[in-house]
Amino acid sequence: MNFSPWLMFILASKNNEKDTDNSKRYSNIFHKHAISSEVPIASDTGLKILQMGGNAVDAAIATCICVGIVNSFSSGLGGGGFMLIKKMGDENSSTMIDFREKAPGKLDVAKLSQDTILSKVGGLAVGIPGEIKGLYHAHSKYGHLKWKEIISECIEVANHFEVTEELHKRLKKFETLVRDDEGLSEVYIKDGEVVGAGEFIGRHNLAKTLEVLAEDPGEFYSGKIANCLIRSINNKGGSVSSEDFEGYEIKEHDTVKGRYGDFSVYTTGLPSSGILVLLAFNILDKFDLKELIKNESEHTHLHVLVEIFKFVMAKRGSLGDPEFNKNIQEILDELLSDNLASAIYKKINFDTTLPIENYEVEDYNKIDAGTTHINVVDKDGLVVSLTSTINLEFGAKFMDPVTGIILNNQIDDIIFQMFRIRAAGGIRIPTSIIEVIFFMSLGYSLKDSINQPRMHHQLDPDVVYIEEKESPEVVESLKLRNHNVQKSKTNTAFTSVQGILVQFKDDGEKYIDAVSDYRKNGKSAGE
Repeated sequence: MNFSPWLMFILASKNNEKDTDNSKRYSNIFHKHAISSEVPIASDTGLKILQMGGNAVDAAIATCICVGIVNSFSSGLGGGGFMLIKKMGDENSSTMIDFREKAPGKLDVAKLSQDTILSKVGGLAVGIPGEIKGLYHAHSKYGHLKWKEIISECIEVANHFEVTEELHKRLKKFETLVRDDEGLSEVYIKDGEVVGAGEFIGRHNLAKTLEVLAEDPGEFYSGKIANCLIRSINNKGGSVSSEDFEGYEIKEHDTVKGRYGDFSVYTTGLPSSGILVLLAFNILDKFDLKELIKNESEHTHLHVLVEIFKFVMAKRGSLGDPEFNKNIQEILDELLSDNLASAIYKKINFDTTLPIENYEVEDYNKIDAGTTHINVVDKDGLVVSLTSTINLEFGAKFMDPVTGIILNNQIDDIIFQMFRIRAAGGIRIPTSIIEVIFFMSLGYSLKDSINQPRMHHQLDPDVVYIEEKESPEVVESLKLRNHNVQKSKTNTAFTSVQGILVQFKDDGEKYIDAVSDYRKNGKSAGE
């Protein structure tokens, strides 16, 4: 039986769940359409949109909004993100919508540089949110159902949903901040206690906001919602204006395309870090994988993977937002060149890791970002990969009490880009996606590749982080090659992966393998 495969991946934010459940909730085979996300009710809502006749863009919009409603520590209307849209079988159909947050016109760089806390917590940390404008742009250009139909399904979720274990853990982690903020405490503190996992609550202010946006999404940028957000941000020490909101614009670009073996790889361009994944694939393509795993018990393939992580992370500091680096195309051309991949390949020693100076480290920071990710494929082969974030967990750590919107702290990223150019996004995202696809290229299934013990190396610190379930033999083999190995704890948690693999039999029948990582208790849904 011959299959023509089509693979899509996105990564989700950091987590620290143990592998306790491998049920059908996480991995399923479908034949019509499918969704994977980190929140079960969000996946179910996206599936409902598909069943109503919506396409992948419509379903991704609903799923994204619902993830932000439930797992509000990761994403929401107060943040931004990227959406990649691609038609299977059409090499020229891919596009990327960039709706990341923007700095306000009166950003006080001097003040922020003197106190790093101000770029993380409070009004000065908030960038102008892009999620609503980005989602509405995608819907207007590529969607099928009416906007109001999609948002109506999200309103139902906002009024009544179950608190996830992931949300409860973050509420406990930031309990003091939650209690101290009027908006957050009103939603998440009940009878004097943080709401527990399994309890049902409602974000009724947010539901009312969605009712307004269902009629006119422009209200977010030039209406009463914008006015509420401006007042709330500035009351928390910010300096945003109505001109900042009215002037916000999304960007639509071509995707960045590469190859790995027989696969064409499409990824988002800057300021995302997808370019690092393409660099890793270019290096991997230089290896004979069969030779690499000939003596699998020696775990040479895992050592090589860690070395690729290190060389890729060394280049992370050379990336950044084109807004802050006008010569970025020259850098990208170099990173994707065969010369660079070949040079790195020749440096990798099968027997030992190298001194840190051998990796030619660019300047970069090591901050992880909380993010959420969604995959959708519909019956017509339209594919959407969507990334949404409010930057760090719970963003700027306050909720506007009127609209129910939690604001981002994207200024923390923007400040770093101004003073040292780097790639945006959680630092563990590239290594996770590289590892999963690496295992698939070795013949593992999508599910088994996602479930493999995860590894990560980011050069600073010079440590290989591995999940606690990894075997002692692997740990010892890495140590024998002079790696400093550390089993992961809650503060070194790994990203979760959302993946969909579409395969076609010779007779045209479609098999959709949809997998949501057990690490974040998500769900794959479809038909």
